[in-house]
Amino acid sequence: MGLVILFEVLGWASLTIFTFSNGLITSKAPLILGNQAQNIWFFAINLAISFIPVSLLGSVFTFGEEFGWQGYLQQKLLRQHGLYKGFILLGLIWGYWHLPIVLMGFTFPNSPILGAFILFPISTIFFGIFEGWLYLRSRSIWAPVITHAGINTAAGILFSGMTFHVNELIIQLIWIASWGIIATACIISLNQNKPILWQEFAYSNQDTHALTGLQWININN
Repeated sequence: MGLVILFEVLGWASLTIFTFSNGLITSKAPLILGNQAQNIWFFAINLAISFIPVSLLGSVFTFGEEFGWQGYLQQKLLRQHGLYKGFILLGLIWGYWHLPIVLMGFTFPNSPILGAFILFPISTIFFGIFEGWLYLRSRSIWAPVITHAGINTAAGILFSGMTFHVNELIIQLIWIASWGIIATACIISLNQNKPILWQEFAYSNQDTHALTGLQWININN
């Protein structure tokens, strides 16, 4: 939302899915409490209430990715290569796994080759660090799953409902750079407390939580 406001202020884009008039907001998207003209506070509550169930529904689709990338592969890469190389490798694998769909122009329609081979892998490195940080800190796969679904929902609603007045590539580069800032903050946070606690889902007879297979190991850079 902060980026949307920035783009509006700079005149780079206009948010067309919401209409502002006389202090009231009208939504073109269906909301649980209605999309009629409403004040900012009612609209904020309405948007939050509408956002939650859509994100939870979206978790059905993000669970597979997060379970595969964070729940399975991240553990192996971080243990074998350390924090930095592990995150970078995970992000690259995640990014190039999307290669066919990005080359088809779904994510970077105006520059699919640049997007598929360079920009999207960079974005998945940054986003993967954030999702990995969520997993490590929450010790639950559901934190990255639900967050991923929520971000997909917000990005889909906002960016599909915006009219851009500058090259769309500029907007996409700023979006990626913002995730770079978030990823940097996550890395700094992880380095505050070493060794990193990692949750390994593996059955162990010596584990007091044998039914869930919770076992803690250390990851050293």
